[in-house]
Amino acid sequence: MTLFQKECFEDFLLDHNVVKFLVEPIILRSGRPSHYYVNCRALTDTIRRKDRLMEFLMAFITEKRIDPDYFLGVPEGATKIALALNDYRSRIHGDDRYMDAPWVQMRSRPKESHGSPGDRYFLGAVKAGDHTTVLEDVITTGDSLLDRLHQIREAGLQVESVIGLVNRQERRRDGRSVQETLASEGVRLEYLTESRGLLKRASERFRPDVSLLKLVEREVAQYSIESWTFNDEDKE
Repeated sequence: MTLFQKECFEDFLLDHNVVKFLVEPIILRSGRPSHYYVNCRALTDTIRRKDRLMEFLMAFITEKRIDPDYFLGVPEGATKIALALNDYRSRIHGDDRYMDAPWVQMRSRPKESHGSPGDRYFLGAVKAGDHTTVLEDVITTGDSLLDRLHQIREAGLQVESVIGLVNRQERRRDGRSVQETLASEGVRLEYLTESRGLLKRASERFRPDVSLLKLVEREVAQYSIESWTFNDEDKE
């Protein structure tokens, strides 16, 4: 198994225009306006891209020793990613534990209140005591992620970790980071890359207007857990 290489993963994101700088801000799922957007859905637009993403994820989870019974994706952004990772892992290893894991995904909207939590929240069979890792494409405030985490636990599943493809490293409304909030729930957060380094590399490649970069810096100062500018020296 190859080692996870963060810079190669960032190149993969940039090669497929996942990062966009926006003069007119977009409203994120969190409700916050933003002058940059990270659209990881483009990474599963083709089989070739999806398989390359799986190579990065397999290298990452191997390095981090993350080995749940199966992965669940936060709808809608990470649903296909989790299903693909479950399939890819089973084909790589061929172990009965992976091959016999449930083919399951979270419902985009829970069913009506009747029925068990497993039926309300999932398409596919889950059972209490299953160990799962939750995948998210882009982590901002973590509100939808936490809602899904509580649904998963209501169904009796055990969640020890969350993996994000990109962490925007923003403060929540209570001032805490998503990592701190998840830690208080007994869940560790891992992520393949973060906004600071990714945006700096995107600015070098795409050369947006300086005035637009200033808007991003203002946004970072307002929401980020650590303020930075595009001219800062990167910290090791």
